[in-house]
Amino acid sequence: MTLPQRSPREPALVCFDFDLTLTHEHLYHAVRQQIAQGARRERACLLAAQRLARAGARGGEELWDTLHALLSAGHGVAVTSFTCFPELPMTLLAHGVPRLRACGAPREVTSWLSRPVVVYGDPDPALRPPFKLAGAHLARVPPERFEEVGKSAHMALARERVAEERGRRFERLVLVDDDARNVSRALEEGHEAITAPQDPLDSAHLAALRAALEL
Repeated sequence: MTLPQRSPREPALVCFDFDLTLTHEHLYHAVRQQIAQGARRERACLLAAQRLARAGARGGEELWDTLHALLSAGHGVAVTSFTCFPELPMTLLAHGVPRLRACGAPREVTSWLSRPVVVYGDPDPALRPPFKLAGAHLARVPPERFEEVGKSAHMALARERVAEERGRRFERLVLVDDDARNVSRALEEGHEAITAPQDPLDSAHLAALRAALEL
């Protein structure tokens, strides 16, 4: 969880991976398997959303508390994921809205979750959404370049879209991801990065994020 030296007070755009970082299981694989077995894309995503609602987010209340703290401190949030199903991270983040409102978070804070920026793609073009989703943006990275590029293209696009959609330009980017290769690539690009432990019950990455942002 090594971070470059820079001011922890500087506003940051925190880019969360989705599968196995915000979730307990790899939902992309689950949805793709359902489709391979004959389910329509819409039905498979609905089933995954129901599983997500039952399991909750990885980190549970600690995640929502962390998001509340960082958003209230002036930082931003985006999701950067190699997936074809941006509906799922949008659904998950929406689960946090009533929790933050119950803590007194104003609308400008909860809107980061109710109207999130999700940068997705591109494992299988055939499985992309058949319609335009507000807030969902496609990073066109060929699968054979995933390991080489990591999340750099996703993070750059997230920064651009947040600037356009929310009027906030962040120079500081922080990646939170369970894949050590993505973390390594982000650090090589000069960004900050935190590895989510392989154990889904371990929330050390959230503690590391709060420490990095001095929350």
